Amino acid sequence: MSSSAARPTSRPLVTLAASGVSADARQVIYPKWSPPPAEEQHDHELALCLAERGVAHGRVDGRQSAARRGQYSIVPAGAPHTNWTEADPAQVFVLHIRASLLAQLADELEIQARPFPPGVFETSELLLLAVSTLKHEMANASFDRAHELLVESLVSAIGVALLRSHFQPRAPGPTATGSTQVAEIADRMRAEPCAPYTLEMLSRCTGMSRFQFLREFKRQLGTPPHAFLTAQRLEKGSRLLRETDLSVTAIAFEVGFGSVGRFTEAFKRRHGATPTVWRSR
Repeated sequence: MSSSAARPTSRPLVTLAASGVSADARQVIYPKWSPPPAEEQHDHELALCLAERGVAHGRVDGRQSAARRGQYSIVPAGAPHTNWTEADPAQVFVLHIRASLLAQLADELEIQARPFPPGVFETSELLLLAVSTLKHEMANASFDRAHELLVESLVSAIGVALLRSHFQPRAPGPTATGSTQVAEIADRMRAEPCAPYTLEMLSRCTGMSRFQFLREFKRQLGTPPHAFLTAQRLEKGSRLLRETDLSVTAIAFEVGFGSVGRFTEAFKRRHGATPTVWRSR
């Protein structure tokens, strides 16, 4: 077999260079007896290498491994690596994920960021499902914004599956400062329910991750932030219906609902009647 016939072939599946996720996925086929190619290095990306057929041999930062179908290895960002086969051809699904995305996900999951362990690992059901769905979307995509959003979500799901498989979340209790800040945010929601709050903005104000903020808010108030805010808006809407002659439409926008339809739907769900019927009682 000539040296050109032994070279691995790489088929790009998707590249999201301009998105917030920034991921690159490809299917690599290593022919029989392919020699180790030159080592590669990706300074800002981690690579998930999932064996789909045959046995894929690899060397990461000087350590050798062999992954069979259903097993995977991880190439840390900045680590020199290469892959090859020694007998039958092998097929590997390779997904490059930005290290910054994994760091963000680790923060959301309250996991202490540290390097992934070396070696070969069995693929969890969650990871296998996310990879399978990602490949299906890439094979049947229309390459519009909906496709990009779905791929971003799937890449994030793969990152979460990897982090959950290898690390345990840290479990510190809430700080006194964080508890006070959550209480202050709840007071602000009561006083100004019409303000345009976002989860990212609220968690940043407390210095917590979104996950930490959601958990601490529900612990203190007994309900998630969105449900709490909706209740405050409906309470103010009820008061305006009783005490003013403002129209239902004006009240809907006054209390922070984006439309009279959304206000009416939420109001009826809470009070069992539309704002107009409730006001006439």
